[in-house]
Amino acid sequence: MRNKFKFGLWDLLLLGIGLIPLIVAVIYYTKLPEQIAIHFQISDNKPNGYLAKQYALLVIGLITIGIPLLMKITRLIDPKGSNYDKFGGTFELIRLCTSLLVSGLMLVTIIYNLGYSIDMLFWSILGIGLFFIVLGNVMGRIRYNFFVGIRTPWTLASEEVWRRTHRLAGPLSMIAGIVMLVSLFFTTSRWIFLLAIIIFAVVPMVYSYFISLKVAQK
Repeated sequence: MRNKFKFGLWDLLLLGIGLIPLIVAVIYYTKLPEQIAIHFQISDNKPNGYLAKQYALLVIGLITIGIPLLMKITRLIDPKGSNYDKFGGTFELIRLCTSLLVSGLMLVTIIYNLGYSIDMLFWSILGIGLFFIVLGNVMGRIRYNFFVGIRTPWTLASEEVWRRTHRLAGPLSMIAGIVMLVSLFFTTSRWIFLLAIIIFAVVPMVYSYFISLKVAQK
């Protein structure tokens, strides 16, 4: 690693956000069922995946604490690590939003398992939709790297393809996020949500391929 691993106040904030679901789970541990629902079918919004209570809390902790921590580590080991200095604030905003998203979803999951009437699909679409909107606002600032952003064989092979693909992906991400939020007012929200995800995943990939062909011809 080129840089030393430093754990500062910002990291403490993200750690605190990640601990919230675990703290709630520990406080209400005796009221939680022995089998925790951790996965839900998008087709009918019913749980279809369970874990024993103690293991479920371990998985929740690994997700809410581990993901932001892993993002910090990848910045240090990325061969293009020097580029992070060019979008450091944006990267940390993405870390924060990621932490808020996963911790929020895990907290809602715990509340569901405590017996409250929670629409998991609604909260999932709401959280992911907001995340996409924020991501779309900063997508164009993400500089060439190997871990954050639209990573296709063509964006990773050319900084120009990377730049042009992210310029497209930014507005597309915002539109996808807005569509997700609007879909909450319709009974077909789950299918609209899936369609928005698919379009966002496919369009930048295809676009980066065709842009790479144009760049290669120069």
